[in-house]
Amino acid sequence: MLKKKISNTIVAIISMCLIIPVYSCQNNSMPSSVEEYSFNINEVVNISDVKWPVCDSIYLDTANNSILASNSSFLIDGDDIFAYNQERIFHYDKHGKYLNSMGKTGHGKNEYIELVDVALDKRKKLVEVLSVNRILKYDYTGKYVGDAKFEEPFSSFLHLGNQYWFSSGRRLDHLTYKSDEKLQTIEGCMVLDKKMKIPMMEKNFSISSIVAFHESFSHDIYHIENNQMIWAYHLIFQNLEIPEEIYGPTEEIMDVLTSKHFAVIQKCLENEQFLYVLVNEYNSGENELYHWIINKATRQSKIIRLNKVSPESYHVNPVTLTEDNRILFLGYNIYSEEKYNNGVNPSIISVDISKLW
Repeated sequence: MLKKKISNTIVAIISMCLIIPVYSCQNNSMPSSVEEYSFNINEVVNISDVKWPVCDSIYLDTANNSILASNSSFLIDGDDIFAYNQERIFHYDKHGKYLNSMGKTGHGKNEYIELVDVALDKRKKLVEVLSVNRILKYDYTGKYVGDAKFEEPFSSFLHLGNQYWFSSGRRLDHLTYKSDEKLQTIEGCMVLDKKMKIPMMEKNFSISSIVAFHESFSHDIYHIENNQMIWAYHLIFQNLEIPEEIYGPTEEIMDVLTSKHFAVIQKCLENEQFLYVLVNEYNSGENELYHWIINKATRQSKIIRLNKVSPESYHVNPVTLTEDNRILFLGYNIYSEEKYNNGVNPSIISVDISKLW
């Protein structure tokens, strides 16, 4: 099983608690019917028993000290790849050749205090960095072109069309917030019945051909369609429900992570044919990961256990699902205890999940 220290879990304390003007979405009602899928432990197969359909890979070079960790992420716009870690953003061509970088951490006008999240404005060809309560903007050549400020620090964001979407990690009163591009009014969507004492710090928005929103400590998945949040799926994990103590005081949350048995949605990706979920099963401080791949048309699914997978393996870091049914991962092409070269960047690895059937 994959062991991880509590310091590496997906929760973190946000110390800043400011107030912003918030308005509720006019239409935040839940649909009367939501698709449900059940995680059936009896259908689990081990990765060693599966012909895993890797298609190809793109190695990201290390020119100009463009070093990335295996848990980094990336965004793609046509032939442009923008990979980023917690400190820098690097621009590559479609073959993985380094082109340039975007800003750096610091306190200067053109620098971000903290790289919280990254989004693309594909219409204007801009890379946008969420840094505490500020969005910094760079063109694709790396030139700083301006910023936008707001009062509240958010933990994840998305630029979709002419709107921004934000998540506060269940620290505020709504599940998500949206705003126009001028960020003059931030509107809350879907009132929360429970808030986290320790806000979540994770990437909530999944950008594939279908834009989805999820939280690790919830078994619900939402779509963003026509400027609205739509409750799309409820995933059923028999006897692996989220403990209520996760919404309690800090000491109770830490106890949940080290002593309870439950499942979380670590990542979800979706296109027209498939729903993909990276499931993380917590069991008294131990972690076990599963690829859960659902064919939405037939409702058939594949649940693949990742036995003793290395945290450096690409398997633990799915990033996007393409329209032609390929999951793009970022990591090293290793599995368990195999060694990797620290001076070599991870690769983008493509897996055609349609070939699992």
